[in-house]
Amino acid sequence: MKYVVVCKARIKHFDEHYAQTAQKMREKALQEFDCQHFEALCEEGQEIALSYWNSLSDICRCRTHCGAAAGQSAMVHAFQCRSL
Repeated sequence: MKYVVVCKARIKHFDEHYAQTAQKMREKALQEFDCQHFEALCEEGQEIALSYWNSLSDICRCRTHCGAAAGQSAMVHAFQCRSL
């Protein structure tokens, strides 16, 4: 794995809807966009997630897709990731 993307989110309401939506987006990254591994930690209203990738093009494809999906939900702030 050549790249790690760090996503940091402030969670206003950690509820079942948030958990299900986040899980679906993670599964998509792993199954459809060639993410190699994913791990996350939630604590005190914040989430930090690390995703591991082999290719910048896979990261871009996933960010484009997931960003559009997040824009249609109440979780926009949670999935605006920055590559470091």
